[in-house]
Amino acid sequence: MSYQEIKKLTKEYDRAVEDPIPYFDTINRAGYPDIRMFTVMKNYDARQSGSFKAIEFREDNRENTRGEEKDIFYSSPYLSDEHCGLVMIPEVGTNIIAVKPNGSSKFFYMGSILNMSAEAYNYTTDYKESIIKKWQFLPFGEGQYSFRGVPQQYGLKTPKGNEIILSDRNNVNKWDVGVKLESMSGQQLRLNSSPKIDAMELRNEHHDYFRITSRSSDGFAPIRGMEGNVQGSIDLATRNGDAALSVEQGGQELLITNKGNGAVRTTEDHTDESPGMVKIESWSRDINVFANRGNIFIEAQKVDPDTKSVVIEIMSNGKIGIHAASSIDIKCTDPVGVIHIESPASIDVKSGGSLNIQSDGDMNLNSGGNMNIQSGGAMNLKSSEDLKQKSDSTVYINGSPNVHLNNGFGANPADPANPAADRIKSFYERVTE
Repeated sequence: MSYQEIKKLTKEYDRAVEDPIPYFDTINRAGYPDIRMFTVMKNYDARQSGSFKAIEFREDNRENTRGEEKDIFYSSPYLSDEHCGLVMIPEVGTNIIAVKPNGSSKFFYMGSILNMSAEAYNYTTDYKESIIKKWQFLPFGEGQYSFRGVPQQYGLKTPKGNEIILSDRNNVNKWDVGVKLESMSGQQLRLNSSPKIDAMELRNEHHDYFRITSRSSDGFAPIRGMEGNVQGSIDLATRNGDAALSVEQGGQELLITNKGNGAVRTTEDHTDESPGMVKIESWSRDINVFANRGNIFIEAQKVDPDTKSVVIEIMSNGKIGIHAASSIDIKCTDPVGVIHIESPASIDVKSGGSLNIQSDGDMNLNSGGNMNIQSGGAMNLKSSEDLKQKSDSTVYINGSPNVHLNNGFGANPADPANPAADRIKSFYERVTE
């Protein structure tokens, strides 16, 4: 480099130091980067030229006079072919640092400045007031410093309040480590790796949640489980497949419980007036209930004193079949209860062994047509009192070869009817004994 070139470069450097503003748009030939502070004035970019407007900010400008707006061009820590990457534009009023590289005529945005609320012309000696002002410039307020006095949270927050927080906060008493994605209205996705929590949560702004846990403890949630708690309805549907709810061999019970009574309902998404019901419906095929190793109990428990009647009703437009390998027990335990069996056609009762019918009171047989009683062996009639027989027409008694009337030969007494076997106790009766 010649003496004249060195002299020219030195002169340009001196002029740039003494009065940098006139050389704002000129090519930087000073041999070093030109770094300055600016305040963002306008961040819309109608021409989509990748720039925003700012004025130079100087701490020695005690009168806070406003300079001319200049173009500051975007920069990014990562871009790929200008079609993807990370681009964040500072908001109006933000103080930034921009640099004009050597050999360039443009200033490029490098980063924003935190805690510029205590410049020489706006200084405060109140420690608490200074801390509050600092928090105003931090994305997440005092939470960044609350555990150890040093920043332990990292994240991104938009002017509307949408944010991503990466938290490493911890001290000897408490841990808050994980990732949180939160919208401006409070909807959240939480990946919480803190001890005794260790869960993934999806929450809405009303704190209804769906949680999948890993190794949680202290009753927070089931270990390696799934938990949901919402105020409104839950609708699950598959449009082209199966739906399966299974407890595998290492599990325990499968419980379906409806505790609803409509008393504390706060949602209006359903207008039906049938709280407390459990409905199982199939539109096209069968409903099968199997117990491979245990029993099946269906019981309507009358636990509400205001309930006048409890009904179990089975209806079919076709046939109802009840089959048992052992016995079928039908019993009414109410002292005044009645068992009704009615058919507009025939009622057929058939037994491969004895047929026993027993009554502690009267037994009435009434037929609108003929009454036929037939026995393949002897037919015995016995009464502890009178035995009466009456017909409004002729009475025929035919014995082949003889008919004996009070001739001293006693008739074989009828065997007493065998009582019906006791029914199997219900699940409720067995667990309350």
